[in-house]
Amino acid sequence: MKKQKKFTKENIVKKYNGYVQLGCFLLTLIFGVVLNLLDVQEKQSIIIELLFVISVEIIVGNLYQCVKYDQKNMVNIEIEKGYDKFSELLSDENAKRISDLFISGVTCSSVWPHIEKIKKLLKEKRTVRILISSDDAIDANVAICCKNDSEKKRQRNKEDILNKINTLRIILLNNDKTILKAYRKKRFQIRRTDVPFTLSYVGINLFGDNHNKKIQVLQNVAYQETRMCPTMFLNVSDNEDLFNYYFESLNKLWENAIPYEKDDWV
Repeated sequence: MKKQKKFTKENIVKKYNGYVQLGCFLLTLIFGVVLNLLDVQEKQSIIIELLFVISVEIIVGNLYQCVKYDQKNMVNIEIEKGYDKFSELLSDENAKRISDLFISGVTCSSVWPHIEKIKKLLKEKRTVRILISSDDAIDANVAICCKNDSEKKRQRNKEDILNKINTLRIILLNNDKTILKAYRKKRFQIRRTDVPFTLSYVGINLFGDNHNKKIQVLQNVAYQETRMCPTMFLNVSDNEDLFNYYFESLNKLWENAIPYEKDDWV
């Protein structure tokens, strides 16, 4: 079967660029005839024709570069979003398109209010991977974000993080049948990483054959609330190189992380 070529603005410009060049040539000939009929001097005629051709070449070249830039280099970055879009992501309409879900962050505490929607994905045999900080990484994260704060404030920050992880333990220890069944079948996995979170990820359909792959990259900036940190949204079809770069990064984090086993929930 003949492979269908992707129909994009860039391909259109490439396809019709030759026709534009031919058109320029024909117009140059026409100008030559017209200028000759008007008895314009030969030198003036040549200058006018060259200026016309050069102008069209510049316009076509700029159009091609603009389209190419638009297709490959534009990235959607937002402020005051962070995990605020998580509930929207798990809406009934969007959840239908999710085959696997990857979530990472120091504690992923913003996710747990939506645990029922996570369980709904698990019931539908989707895979959920969650990556949080290890105890060592918690110390490192506190040191990074609270470097110039007092020891008392840093300790409060650490206690807050540990309390949020304890909340996760309580959720897991509820012995919910959906979570336990998915856990035993490796469709619900939690791992802990020793690497401090300077970036947090939410990924959609990263590990399967689904082509609707997306990554949300949150840049954790020191002394900024999560909601005020820049969030970048990447789609594999529009930003393939950048998408692959961040996917390889999060995949390496996941592969090197330590499984958070059921015995560790106690």
